[in-house]
Amino acid sequence: MKKIINYLLSMEVAGILMVVSAFAMGLATFIENDFGTIAAKALVYNSIWFEIIIGIVFINLLVNSIKIQPWKSKQWSVFVFHVSFLLIIIGAGLTRYVGYEGTMSIREGKDSNTFLSEHTYIMVKNDAGETIARKKVLFSSVSSAEVNIDFELNGKDFTINTYDFVPSAMEFIDKSEGGGPMFEITLRKNGQFQNYSLAKGEILKLEGKTIGFYSPKEQDINIEINEGELQFIANDSVVFFDMMTGKKEPLYTGARHTITLEKLYTIGDFSWVFSKYHPQARLGVTSSNNKQNSLNAIHFDIIDENKEVEVSSYTMGMAGFSAPSDYVVDGSNITVSYGSDLIELPFSIKLVDFHLERYPASNSPSSYSSDVVLIDPSQNIEMDYKIFMNNVLDHRGYRFFQSSYDQDEGGTVLSVNHDFAGMIVTYLGYALMILGMFFALFARNSRFKLLMRKTMTTSAILLFFLLGPIFAEAQNNGTKCIVKDIPAEQIDELGTLLVQGHSGRFQPFNSISSQVVRKFSRKVTFNGLNTDQILLGMMMNPDYWVKQDLIKVLNDKLKGIIGNDASRARFVDFFEPTTGGYKLAKYVDAAYQKKPAARGTFDKDVITVDERVNVFYMAMQMDYLKVFPVPNQANTTWSSPKGPFQNYQAEDSNFVASVTNYYFQGLRAGLESGNYDDANLMLQGIRKFQEKFSPTQVADIEKMNLEIKYNKVNIFDRLFATYGIFGFIMLVILFIRVLNPKYQMKWPVHILAILVLLSFVAHTFGLGMRWYIAGHAPWSNGYEAMIFIGWATILSGLVFYKNNPIALAATAVLTALIMYVAHLSWMNPEITNLVPVLKSYWLTIHVAIITASYGFLAMGMFMGFLNLIFLILMNKENRTRIQDKVNEISKINEMTLIVGVYLLTIGTFLGGIWANESWGRYWGWDPKETWAMVSILVYAFILHMKYIPGLKGVYALNLMTIVGYFSILMTFFGVNYYLSGLHSYASGDPMPIPSFVYYALGVIFVVSIWAYVKYKKQWIE
Repeated sequence: MKKIINYLLSMEVAGILMVVSAFAMGLATFIENDFGTIAAKALVYNSIWFEIIIGIVFINLLVNSIKIQPWKSKQWSVFVFHVSFLLIIIGAGLTRYVGYEGTMSIREGKDSNTFLSEHTYIMVKNDAGETIARKKVLFSSVSSAEVNIDFELNGKDFTINTYDFVPSAMEFIDKSEGGGPMFEITLRKNGQFQNYSLAKGEILKLEGKTIGFYSPKEQDINIEINEGELQFIANDSVVFFDMMTGKKEPLYTGARHTITLEKLYTIGDFSWVFSKYHPQARLGVTSSNNKQNSLNAIHFDIIDENKEVEVSSYTMGMAGFSAPSDYVVDGSNITVSYGSDLIELPFSIKLVDFHLERYPASNSPSSYSSDVVLIDPSQNIEMDYKIFMNNVLDHRGYRFFQSSYDQDEGGTVLSVNHDFAGMIVTYLGYALMILGMFFALFARNSRFKLLMRKTMTTSAILLFFLLGPIFAEAQNNGTKCIVKDIPAEQIDELGTLLVQGHSGRFQPFNSISSQVVRKFSRKVTFNGLNTDQILLGMMMNPDYWVKQDLIKVLNDKLKGIIGNDASRARFVDFFEPTTGGYKLAKYVDAAYQKKPAARGTFDKDVITVDERVNVFYMAMQMDYLKVFPVPNQANTTWSSPKGPFQNYQAEDSNFVASVTNYYFQGLRAGLESGNYDDANLMLQGIRKFQEKFSPTQVADIEKMNLEIKYNKVNIFDRLFATYGIFGFIMLVILFIRVLNPKYQMKWPVHILAILVLLSFVAHTFGLGMRWYIAGHAPWSNGYEAMIFIGWATILSGLVFYKNNPIALAATAVLTALIMYVAHLSWMNPEITNLVPVLKSYWLTIHVAIITASYGFLAMGMFMGFLNLIFLILMNKENRTRIQDKVNEISKINEMTLIVGVYLLTIGTFLGGIWANESWGRYWGWDPKETWAMVSILVYAFILHMKYIPGLKGVYALNLMTIVGYFSILMTFFGVNYYLSGLHSYASGDPMPIPSFVYYALGVIFVVSIWAYVKYKKQWIE
C-alpha cells in the first residue's frame, strides 16, 4: 500500500495527470461543439472521474510542495507558486459545490425576487406545494439517464427511477396497445386554440380551472365514463355552443352532461372543446427534427415500497424552464418536474426600462441595456442602476449581468451569479501565483536564474519587457460607375476630411472608408477602385452599388436563403423583390434571442452577415459621414448629412443638410467639364464648419495625417519580407558556422542582426502608431494579436542574442511566417471599433500578457525544431561540437518556456478576472478558456519532464516544445475559427485549413523520426 501511495504522489503520476487532464479538457471542447454544453459537462467537467483526477492532482501538488521543504531549500518562490494552484483548485471547488447561478426574467414596470437555476433538478411536490424530493441531475444525449430519487408520501416510501433522456423532445399521441382512455382537449384563448391531452387519472390546470379524468378529488370539471357514455360534471354553470348552428344551451351545475365532441363549452371566460376521445392511447415523446427546440424530456417510473409501479410517465423541461406534471399516487396528488428550480433572493430587482438599439437596414438588434432599481428593504436601499456589458450589478454576493431580452422587447433577461466565497479564494490564488512567478524569475536560487547564469550575463531587456505591458438623396446613374473617372487628387482631398467614427474616435475619411468596405466585403479593392472611391460611389449613386457583388457570405445555408451561391452577394439579394421583406429577419431574431454561448455556427454567421448588410446600408445612407460638429456641444456626437438637425440654428441646419449633395453635384459637374472648383469649395466649407465649431479636434491634424501615412505605408505587411530575408540569410550563415567552425563570418552576422533590430524598431514604431491612432492597445482582434505576437517573438530572440545569435535568426524567420499569416485574406488589418466586451482596461493587461507568451513559446518551438535539425546533421566528426550547441540552445529553450508559460498562466487567469467583470463569472468552461488551461497543463508537463525518468534527454525536451505549440495554435486559431463559444468577438469567417499546414506537419513528423534515429545512434553511443 505504501508503494502505491508513494507512486500516486510521484512526479511520474503528476506528469500523467497533467497529460490526461489536458486531453480530457480538449476532448470536452469537441464534445461541446458537436453535442452541446450539457454533454461536455456530463461526460467530462462534472463527471466523478474528472473530480477524482483533480482530487489526486490536489493531493499530489500539496505533498510535493511540502517535499521541497522551502524553509531549508529557500525555494519559497516555487512553494508560493504551487500553493497558489492549491488555492485556485479550492476556489473552483467552492464555486462548484457552494456557488450557483441562473436566469432572471423581468417585465418592464415589474419587479422580481426570484430566478431560475442554471442547474437542472428532478423535483417532487405534494398537494400543498411542499417539496418532498429534490435531486440535481445532468442529463444529455450521450450520457446515462438513470437516477433514483426516494421520497415519502402518506407515511409510505416511494422511489422515482429515471431511465431515458429525449433531447429536442416533441409530444405525440401513441395509439398502440397498452394505453388507457384519453381525451384531446382544445382551449380557446384570445382567439387562438391550444391543444392538450388528458389521460385517465390525470388533472389539467388551465387558466385557473382544473379538469380531472377520474380524479380522486373533485375538480372544476370532472370527466367520467358511465355505462360506456362519456360524461362530465361541472361545479359551475356551463354554456353549450353548437358552432355549426349557432345554438346556445345552458347546462346545470352539478348535473351529469353527455360529452359532445368538437363542440364548444364555456364557463364565464373559460372556453374549451372536447376534440377527440381515444379508448386506448397514451401520450408519448420523441426527438424532433427541429434542433432549435431545446426542450428535453425524461422518462420515469414511480415505484412503491412493494416494488410495484404506481406511475410510468415522463416530464419535460430544460435549464431555465420547468413544466410540472400532475399525478395521483396512493390517492394523493403530486407534481413531478424536470428542469430549473426557483431560487428566492433576499431583495428584488425592478425593471424600469429596457433599451434596445437597432440597425436601420434590417432593424436587427445592435445593443441593449436595462435600467433597473435595486430594492432591499432590510438594508433600506432603493438604488437606480444600468446593467449592460462590462457593467455588472453587485449586491450581497449576487451579480447580475445583461444576457438577453423578451421577444416583444418589453422585458429583460439577466444572468445571476452567486459565488462570493469561491471568487475570493480564487482571486487570492491568482495573487499568490503572480507573486510566485515574479520571484521564480528573479530569485537568486530559482531554476531560471541558474539557467541564466549558464547562458547570459544580463537580463535587463527581459526585465524591461516583463514590466512593460502593465440611401442618400442624389441624382441616379444606376448603370454606371462614375467615381472611377474622378481624378486621384480629388479622391485624396476627400481622404483627409475629418470624420467621427462610430466609437467616437476622430479619423480621416480614408480610414473610415477602409474600415467600412472591409467590414462588409473583406477586401479593400473592387474592379481597380480603392476604398475611398467605393464609399464615395456608394453615397453618390447607390442604385449602381446595390447590384454589385460586395457583401461577403460564406455559409452555404445562407447562400441558399438569399438565392446567391457566390462568395459575395448583392445588397438587393437580401430583400424580396416584390414585398421588400428582409430575407434574414426571422433568422436574425432567433439568433439574438439565444444566449451567446448557446449560439451555433449558423447563428453566428447570420449575425455576422446581418451586420455586413447593415454596414452596407448605413454606408449608402451616409451614416458614417459624421463630419458636422454640433455648435457649443463638445460632447455631442457629430452629425451626418441625414441629421439630426435639432441642435443647429436654421442657417447651420440648412448647410448641414445640403452641402454634401452640393459637393456630389460639383463632382458630377467636374466629370463633365473637368473643373472641380465647386466641389473643392463645398469640401472647404465643411472643413471651415469643423474649425468653427470644433477647433480642438481639427487642431489635431498631425494625428490624422499620421493615420493616412500609416494606411499608405502598410508597415506590417512590408515587415514580412524584411524579417524573412534577413533571418533566413542569418540562419544559413550560423548553420555553416556550426558545421564548419573555420567560417565564422562574424561581421555578416552582426550586420544582419542590426538589420533585424532595425526591423524590430520599425515594428515597435508601427505598434506605437497604431496605438496612438486607435486610442487603445493594438491587440483587440486577431490581426492585432498576430502582429503583437510577432513583436514579442522578435523580442525574445533579441533577449538571447548576446549568448547565442541563432535565437535571433530563428525568431526572425518565425516572425516572418507570423506576419504572413496576419495578412491572409481572413484577417482584418484595419483599425476598428472595440466591441462592448473589449471596452475595458483588462484588454491591455490580459491580451498583452497572453499574446506575449505566444511569442516566447513560439521561439521555443522553433529553437526545438532547429535542435532536431542539428541532431540530424550530427556525425562522429562533429558530435562534440553539435552536442555543445544543442545543449546550449536547449538551456535557452527551457528559459523561454519558463517565461512563456508564466506569462500564459498569468494572462489566462487575469482573463478570468476580466470575465468576472464582464459576465459575472470568472470561469465557465468556454472553449477558449479551456484550451488556454490545456496549454498551461501541456507546458507544465514539458517543464517537469526533467523529473520523470525516460523523459530527461534533450531530444524529448526539444520535440515536446514543437508538439506543445500545437496547443497554442488550437487556442488561438482553432477555437476562434472552428469551435463555438463566448469568444465569438475574436473570430471571423470559418477558415479553411491552409494546405501549408499539412506540409508542415509532414515535415515535422519526418524530422522528428530522423532526429530520433540519429540521437539514439550518435548522442547516446
